[in-house]
Amino acid sequence: MTTLVYHFDRTDKFYRGVTDADICAITGESLIPGSATLQAPPSFETEGEQIAVFVSEEIGWMMAARDFWQPPEHRDQPELGNPVTGEFSIIQYHPFGGLLKYPGIPRVMEPFIFAMALSGRLAYMQTRVEEIIYLYSRRFDLIDPNVNFYEKLATENLVFQMKRVIDEVFMNEWILLEGGGLQFADERIIRVCEMQDIDKLPAGLTKTHLINMREEDPVFFKVLTDIRNSFAHHFPVAAAFGMIGAEHLTVNTVHVPRGRLNEMRFIEVWLEDLVKSFNRFMVRTFGEPTADHMHQDMS
Repeated sequence: MTTLVYHFDRTDKFYRGVTDADICAITGESLIPGSATLQAPPSFETEGEQIAVFVSEEIGWMMAARDFWQPPEHRDQPELGNPVTGEFSIIQYHPFGGLLKYPGIPRVMEPFIFAMALSGRLAYMQTRVEEIIYLYSRRFDLIDPNVNFYEKLATENLVFQMKRVIDEVFMNEWILLEGGGLQFADERIIRVCEMQDIDKLPAGLTKTHLINMREEDPVFFKVLTDIRNSFAHHFPVAAAFGMIGAEHLTVNTVHVPRGRLNEMRFIEVWLEDLVKSFNRFMVRTFGEPTADHMHQDMS
């Protein structure tokens, strides 16, 4: 028989909802969070003019006017269109097996340096994927309660690396088209350092080319950018740490641009879907890895 736990807001004590209580594996007793009680409220309504407010364990609940501010929550679960099989990994390239597409940065960096750095970054990303999968397999581990936090932070790192690779590809595409021009020689400024810089470019063939690249998979690029930005800048991200995919690894975050709490946008995307879209981008850019250097599963 399950035990119901009634949650209330930690600050204003108004009723938030009800869940089944977690059970302690050692004592078998119900685990009650600090902002919850076993006492049922007089009303389960959360949208009406009146709402239940928890006073204390001795007094219980009372009804009050629903004038408490709370940011609305929006759930966003984008699908990127990849087959989900449960098997995925980061595509791998030998540095001299297809990554020498770009000229490097004139007078600054040779092409092979970028190729070696990208190859190494892909190998590092695959290590993170393997770590995340292992940590996910231990998500019910009661011995180390930090396992889920390790998995979330490793996922953050993977997303950062994924966005970095894509930004560098767009930067190199710009250099490929503009690096030999008089304007670059005079200004010595790379105008596209990340994908978002494309929109700042003046109209022309280079901007059109980069926009066309981005439009080949616009949902993936939008989702990845939003997730990366939330991990890097949006303070409520920890509110998603408790969100764990039941059957599939998921990337979860809270997107609150510029600290605006008018809406809490919770994003959840399957990690496999994200990785396979990344791999598709790499194949479009560099072609299929050669058989000698292809990862066993580059889906």
